[in-house]
Amino acid sequence: MTDRHVLITGATRGLGRSLAEHYLAQGDTVIGCGRGPSPLNHERYVHACVDVADEAAVKALFADLRRRVDRLDALINNAGIASMNLMALTPVDVARRIMETNFLARSCSRRARSASCGARNTRGL
Repeated sequence: MTDRHVLITGATRGLGRSLAEHYLAQGDTVIGCGRGPSPLNHERYVHACVDVADEAAVKALFADLRRRVDRLDALINNAGIASMNLMALTPVDVARRIMETNFLARSCSRRARSASCGARNTRGL
């Protein structure tokens, strides 16, 4: 049994949900986030409805985590979206949303985590 605190983005379904279930089975505390509610119900699972492309929402999530837990041992940036169109046929607003979620949100999460760590060690929030 471990005692890690693991944050998983995109934890409501697919790979993110499987990762959350895996870490819970290992004895970890899992903080999951997604744009909608989670079907997971576990005593060591906390869910936040957060769109990772929304920088203010991500900052608020990390501020809340800092109040709730003493450290964050792992951040798994799993959230992602896709369009099944050829790139040439993908509308610009859809391509922009894909880039915001799949690329820019990763740096937003890292910046928010770094900002919330302050002078504390890198394992802390």
